[in-house]
Amino acid sequence: MAYEIVKRLEELNQTELIIILKNGVTPKEYQRGKKHRIFEISSDIKVCYTEKFLLQKLEYIHSNPVSKKWQLASSAESYPHSSAAFYELNKKHSDVDISHYKELGRAVASSPAGDDA
Repeated sequence: MAYEIVKRLEELNQTELIIILKNGVTPKEYQRGKKHRIFEISSDIKVCYTEKFLLQKLEYIHSNPVSKKWQLASSAESYPHSSAAFYELNKKHSDVDISHYKELGRAVASSPAGDDA
């Protein structure tokens, strides 16, 4: 999404805004290849140590698009950018191959040094 935002800003010749986005990148991020700060840094990251906590967060993510505030779909399963249909209806996503979270957990745990790359 960030690349698309920058692309559209460039197409619209929004150079002042692009400069603001470039100035939001720290020197360390720039050294790693980051060119623009599109989204705010979030400090509410939570590590999911238990299945109960993971399921709680997954429920929150799935419920968010259908909340009173957003109302982006009639159900979490019908929201096109959600994995809810996969979990609730065992329906594959049309654009993304989603694996079950337990399979993902095993894959991450078995990778060298916990890397998920």
